[in-house]
Amino acid sequence: MKEQRRKNKQHELKEIQFKPHIADGDLKIKVNRIEEFLTKGHKVKVAVRLKGRERYIAGLGAQVLDRVLSQITIEHKVSKQGGPISIVILEPV
Repeated sequence: MKEQRRKNKQHELKEIQFKPHIADGDLKIKVNRIEEFLTKGHKVKVAVRLKGRERYIAGLGAQVLDRVLSQITIEHKVSKQGGPISIVILEPV
């Protein structure tokens, strides 16, 4: 029983949160972290948190998600996208 648990690889769901006005350097660091998680075989939940008046600007969360997805160089599969909070779940291929 213990050997089966050791051999069974656990794939966790990791979450990375972004704000809409993120600097390019900070974005690169978080994208590198996403790529590390994907190479280890974990699923990654990418969320854009909007506060206050940011919620009423149309497409602000989608713009940030597009910037993030365009910078990821590792092959990945987008399993879920959308929602009011702008969430994407990435899976390694």
